[in-house]
Amino acid sequence: MVLVQSAVCLMASGEVEFPNSLCEEAIRLDPNNVSAWIFGGWAKILLGDYQTAIKYCERAQRLSPIDPRIAFAETTLGYAHFFLGNYEEALKFAASYARRVPNDLGPLRAAIVCNVYLGNIEAAKSLWRELAVLSPSECVSDVLKRFPGRPQDVAKLQEAYRLVGVPE
Repeated sequence: MVLVQSAVCLMASGEVEFPNSLCEEAIRLDPNNVSAWIFGGWAKILLGDYQTAIKYCERAQRLSPIDPRIAFAETTLGYAHFFLGNYEEALKFAASYARRVPNDLGPLRAAIVCNVYLGNIEAAKSLWRELAVLSPSECVSDVLKRFPGRPQDVAKLQEAYRLVGVPE
């Protein structure tokens, strides 16, 4: 468990390669470690390896389907599908996460960007107005604080925000 905890702390500080290797080692040592699969999946998202992230989080879901940590696996699955261009699928994971963690604004943010890339600009703008009430200081530059991924992935999220009028 210490390997995964260390990986999570390092990822929160912007590291990716080393935390990824810590999660890989945790999986090697204990293939039933749900946290290692989930956070290993998140490391894969940050590295741009979306297919592997999906496999890791699906494995975590099979290992412990009612585990509270599965909500984060759903977030990871949503990001993976979003970056693969599977926007409808990403929306499904955002909705599932919203049911599990109703006070988190992440699913609302996900719904905005997915709707933009699905061409549902009016729906995305409506969701943005809702988010602006709940998080009045929300801005495009916040994306990097919440998602320390590859520059092209951050840019994709930021572009969706710009298209609905989120301030810089």
